[in-house]
Amino acid sequence: MPRMEFTYDRILYARDLGYYKHKNMERSVKECHRLFGIKKPMYDQLYMLKAFTYGKLQREYKNVVLDNN
Repeated sequence: MPRMEFTYDRILYARDLGYYKHKNMERSVKECHRLFGIKKPMYDQLYMLKAFTYGKLQREYKNVVLDNN
């Protein structure tokens, strides 16, 4: 299994997450990194654990970018 660009300490993704769903979520995280030009591992992990929806992940990244400007 290929790793993401950074590693988590304990949990990589939520339970009962199918292979293709997991791959799509990884791809979504990478697209967020590319779109906003930053990486926020905490938000990425919350998304991979299904604590955030993809829309919430994008909003959090957008807020970080706006706060830095």
